[in-house]
Amino acid sequence: MNRWLPNLVFLAGIGQLMILAVSALFPSRLKWREELRSLPRLHRRMHWVYGGYVVLAIFAFATLSISEARELASGTGLARGFCGYIAVVWGIRLAL
Repeated sequence: MNRWLPNLVFLAGIGQLMILAVSALFPSRLKWREELRSLPRLHRRMHWVYGGYVVLAIFAFATLSISEARELASGTGLARGFCGYIAVVWGIRLAL
C-alpha cells in the first residue's frame, strides 16, 4: 500500500464534507421553494426525497472515507469496489 494513499482518502472525505456543507446553501440561494411551487405536489416531494438521498450518500461516502481511510486504501476487493463506486458517482455529477 502506498504510504500516502490513506491520507489522500482521508482528505477526499474532508473534501466531500466541505462540498456537502456548501451545497446546503443551494436550496435557499436558488429559491427552490418558490421555483418548485409550480410543480404538482408529488413532483415537489420527489425532488426533496431525491435530494435527501444524494445528501445521505455523500455523507456516507465522506464518513467512511474519513473513518476507514486505511481500510479503503488497502486495495481489497471491497475497498476497490467502494472507491470505484464513489468515483463513478462523482464522475457523473461532474459531467452533469
